[in-house]
This record gives sequence, structure tokens and C-alpha cells, in this order.
Amino acid sequence: MCGVAAIFSKEKNLDNQILKIINKISHRGPDDSGYNVFDNLALGSCRLSIFDISKSGRMPMTDATNRYVIVYNGEIYNFPELKKQFKITTKTGTDTEVLLELYARQGKECVKHLNGIFSFIIFDKIENNIFCCRDRLGVKPLYYYWDNKTFIASSEIKGMHEILKKSLNYNMIKTYLQTSFYDFGQETFYENIKQLEPSCFMILNLNDKSNKITKYWEL
Repeated sequence: MCGVAAIFSKEKNLDNQILKIINKISHRGPDDSGYNVFDNLALGSCRLSIFDISKSGRMPMTDATNRYVIVYNGEIYNFPELKKQFKITTKTGTDTEVLLELYARQGKECVKHLNGIFSFIIFDKIENNIFCCRDRLGVKPLYYYWDNKTFIASSEIKGMHEILKKSLNYNMIKTYLQTSFYDFGQETFYENIKQLEPSCFMILNLNDKSNKITKYWEL
């Protein structure tokens, strides 16, 4: 289990903000943590080392071309097969790097090849967009906030509340108390925070602020 975080904002203190999220969810990744800031975007991660426990597996991780940057939570079960199939050369023994290099080759089509549980965020420096994805059954969480100006994402809502005001979604709380069901698709107990649904990926264009969510798999 790892923790991922992202912030897109015109504010200048992104270092402090991304650190607040990472520190709040640090129990998810006690082995290592790190963050990078790219102008108005910050990516952060706290890592639980599974494959390649050395520092070479640190996130955020950049691909061989220096175009893509990833923060990732999960496990890709078939990453050795993908590495062989797509002739991917890596510097680490992590599934993170295989996933990143596969995305560099396949783009959004990479999700069709993944067997595992995962949530990840990839920043494309050239296209200036963010690709967010969640596994087919939604085992690994990913929550986000987007108001057409500011984007915040985290593996846990409480990390986001370090920099967001809490605003309760009373309709969802009422439904939960009446039915005991708490998974409402995109909705959460907070009206300004959504969850990326299982089997979905989201592409947020930081130039024109367009945001598109696509369902890539059906049972």
C-alpha cells in the first residue's frame, strides 16, 4: 500500500501543501516519501516498498525520456510479462517503472494490458495533462477535487482536508443512515470531493481545463 497526492493550483506554496497531504497519509507508505513541483503542479507519494526496496524505486518517478512523471499505488501482477512483451528496459525492479514505460508507449491504451490493483497519476510535461486511473474493481482508492481552477487528488480524503475546507454532503449521509450503503459512485460524504470510480480513467488538460472521465472496462 502506498499513498499518492497531486495539486494543481496558481498558489505559490505548493511545496507546503503537498507535504501536508503526504504527511497526513504517511501510514500508507512508511518506507519512503517524496514530491516534485512543476510550475503550478505538485506530485507526491509515500511508498511501501514491495518490488525493489532500494531508493531507486522512489516516487515521483520519471520515464526514460523525461516526459512523463508518475505517482502510483498498487501492484501490477503481470508486470514481468509486460516488460518482456513490450521489450521494456528498466533501471529498477519495480512494477512502477514498467507501468510508466508502458504508458509512454501505449498512452491510455496501457490500461487494457494491466492485471492488478492500482490507482495512479501520470503527468505529461509536453501535452500538459494529468492522467488518473483506477483498477477495475476499485480496490485502490483515488479521491479528487476540481473546481475548474484547482485540482487536488489523494489516496485518502483526510489528506485533502489538510488544505480543503470540509463541506458535508448531507444527502449521501442521509442515504447511508437509511440504507447502510456508502458507495455512491462518484459521490462521497463531502460534497466538494469526488472519487474516481472503478474501471475509469480521467484526463485533465491543464491548458484548457477540460476534464474527461472514461470507463475502460465492463464486467
